[in-house]
Amino acid sequence: QHIEFIANGVIFRSPYCTSSFLWQIIGSPVEEDECGICGGDGSKCKSRHRSFRRSSVKLGHSKLMILPAGARHILIRFKPYASNITLSIKERQTNQMVYQGQQWGSSNRSTFVTEGAKFTRQNLNQTDLLHARGPILGPLVLLTSSDHIGDTFSANVSFTVSRLKDPLYSMQRYEWVIKGWSKCTKDCGGGYQKLILR
Repeated sequence: QHIEFIANGVIFRSPYCTSSFLWQIIGSPVEEDECGICGGDGSKCKSRHRSFRRSSVKLGHSKLMILPAGARHILIRFKPYASNITLSIKERQTNQMVYQGQQWGSSNRSTFVTEGAKFTRQNLNQTDLLHARGPILGPLVLLTSSDHIGDTFSANVSFTVSRLKDPLYSMQRYEWVIKGWSKCTKDCGGGYQKLILR
């Protein structure tokens, strides 16, 4: 697993793999493959790609597709050919809308977090580009939203998933436990202490 910790709401992620059973080494040269398997060779990964070119057939939201739990390296390109059709994303488990394109307008770059993944959104030449490293911890529903029937759009969605039955098996959480502080290196001023983590 990559080592993660949160400080002041910011997620820090070490580029080094570690496992409580195999490596037990911080700074191991072993790397994750595309599906997040530490030391994997990519043979258990599956790339998915879907392309759409459609017109809206009803007012409001229409389901486009579902991103499965465990999806990684997510890239979504959404190009509307009318100003009143947008992309929306909601969490399948909570039904909470986490992204609605019309609320973001043409702002150049923004981010949001859902299902444990940080998505970055850019608008380039009237095309919404959303990407996330993942993995997402629960399924996300991609929707289009239109207030006019017949509006046309194109969308391309790509992501990587694991071929294993449990796509999140590699997401076991390891936590640091604070054991205290080391003894100070000097008795009176100018010394330092180290935080002891296990």
